[in-house]
Amino acid sequence: MSKSIALKNISKYALYEASVQDAADDAKILYKLYTRIRGYKPHSFREDFCGTFKIASEWVKIHRDNSALGLDIDPVPISYGKEFHWPELTKDQQNRLSIRVQNVLKPTKPSADLIAACNFSYWIFKKREQMIHYFSQVRKSLKSDGLFFLDIVGGYEMMELHKDRHRYKLGKTPFTYIWQLERFNPITHDGFFSISYEIKGGKKMKRAFTYDWRVWTIPELRECMAEAGFKRSWVYWEKDDRNGHGTGEFYASEKEENCPVWIAFIVGSKN
Repeated sequence: MSKSIALKNISKYALYEASVQDAADDAKILYKLYTRIRGYKPHSFREDFCGTFKIASEWVKIHRDNSALGLDIDPVPISYGKEFHWPELTKDQQNRLSIRVQNVLKPTKPSADLIAACNFSYWIFKKREQMIHYFSQVRKSLKSDGLFFLDIVGGYEMMELHKDRHRYKLGKTPFTYIWQLERFNPITHDGFFSISYEIKGGKKMKRAFTYDWRVWTIPELRECMAEAGFKRSWVYWEKDDRNGHGTGEFYASEKEENCPVWIAFIVGSKN
């Protein structure tokens, strides 16, 4: 296969996983935070808006008793995951992983220890009643001691039109990741975001991914959790290094300084 053909065939999902996701770390963070909060380890996990279900596939690698369920309504990224992630699992790990083309608004059985919606995917629900309904359906799908994890991004840059460019590599192939807020309505907090890619020596993928989201805030989401029946919630804030970059470590907090961009988890307790 020639170099040009190989570059041409690079998938946007492979680029996304190389630039946006660190699924192995994400799975470990969720596992550790649950253990820290509850004092014992979780085993059953549901990944909402799972896409290529990379986090779910990493979850079953953590412990031989771990099981995972991935839900998404789009069969295309799921097909990518079945082609590239499924074969990387052992037969035992495959037996503990289930992927469904299913709406996250439909409760699932068996109940899970931990349910997570990552990469701000739940921001597709723009109305308060929609978000509360989603949270209530999640609550029905959790065990009595289950926890619900939402990652969230904020800071004043999330409401300013901007374009960020970062360099990454997919294998040995360099590429540029471009994250852009193209429109923002301060009255509704609706924002239109896009991800584009430029591959060195290859093609450009303009608006490979687009997101028509409401930019939610932490207090709004905690209030929605409470109205959906969650008994309490916590905020876990990402620790920065001395240069102001996120470390991937999170700590419980109720008061922080605002900054251009920050990352946190909101954790809801069913009971």
